Amino acid sequence: MTETDGQRTTTERPRRIIRLIVAGFALLVTAMVANAAHLYLRLDDQLLAHLQTETRGKLNLVFTLHHSRVEEGRIISDIVREQNQKFCDFLDYGNIDALNVMVKDLAALHRLDMVLLADEQGRLVATYPREGRITAPDGCRGLLALPVDWNGVGTLTNPVLAHRSEAPPGADPAAATLAYLTSISLVHDSGDPYGRIVLVRFIPGQTELLRTMRQLAEAEVGFFDRHRRPVLTSVANAVLPADGDGGRVFLDGRPHHAATRPLTDHRGAVIGHLGVAVDEEHFFRHRSAVLLGGLLPLLASLLIALLLFHLLKHRVFDPILGLSQALRAGTRDDGDLGTRLPEPARGAPPDEVAAMTMDFNAMMARLQERTRDLEQARTAAEAASRAKSQFLANMSHEIR
Repeated sequence: MTETDGQRTTTERPRRIIRLIVAGFALLVTAMVANAAHLYLRLDDQLLAHLQTETRGKLNLVFTLHHSRVEEGRIISDIVREQNQKFCDFLDYGNIDALNVMVKDLAALHRLDMVLLADEQGRLVATYPREGRITAPDGCRGLLALPVDWNGVGTLTNPVLAHRSEAPPGADPAAATLAYLTSISLVHDSGDPYGRIVLVRFIPGQTELLRTMRQLAEAEVGFFDRHRRPVLTSVANAVLPADGDGGRVFLDGRPHHAATRPLTDHRGAVIGHLGVAVDEEHFFRHRSAVLLGGLLPLLASLLIALLLFHLLKHRVFDPILGLSQALRAGTRDDGDLGTRLPEPARGAPPDEVAAMTMDFNAMMARLQERTRDLEQARTAAEAASRAKSQFLANMSHEIR
């Protein structure tokens, strides 16, 4: 290897070391950023799963309240059965006025929207409201075909009341609606069937129930028919998720996470949906807080890494590079032994690199002094040699 090759190798080695250190710091920063991104994505998935679980929990709570309202029909039916014989007696005597009074009192006591009383042949005998306000009596025939002593949710396929004040604004008055239905059989003491009573509570009129659901669940709540049209909702222009089961919906321009459960009739057919929608604002707010909490340590770590690299570069790498260059300059044939490196200020405690710099300066000073002494000795030796040569030349001349 020639001297030039050795000098090039010596020159390039510090640069390669610095490049390796820079690459190591870059790799460290990349790993920190990638780890933060991975944690953020995992956190996003965890928060979304938590939001879904929370929404399902609220839906279960709302459905429980809905089920309790359904069960109220059983309680009312038990009360009606206590007056079973009285209904049968009035039917037996054909006392329609008394039956109308009993039906009206029953509706007023239990806040029923409609009560139908039919005899054993399925003919309407008494109604609330009075049959004159029922616009389509034939539409009530399907209610009389409900299973005996059944309680649940059903659909009224025809408008049955002349005044549908409980319908939501903008609703089609001829459209079907959902209702809580209770079918009660009337049986004489003799055991003979005497008729049937059907209790109707329109779901569009259950505003108090809706308000309770919304307050307890702290979410938007809505009833929808089987065509996904709103029947009773806590927010205007409510919609079901695109898949009908759950997902994101926008209510009043704000994103909500929604979940639904089907409503079925006595045949098990789906006639509607009960849904809840949880505002995602708290989800985004919590995610932002966690993200900020994760970014601050990351930024602090990056800042510390940059400060450490800056410190190493200016306190270690640059002095070592200067020392290496000074050594190369001093080892050349025409090297300047007067080369000195800057030393730390007096009074400041030197670190390892500063101590190495001071030792280098001291070594160069000693080398310079020894070189100067050698130069002086060589000059004196050369002068003595010249004097000796001159003396010998003179002696030779004298001898001749």
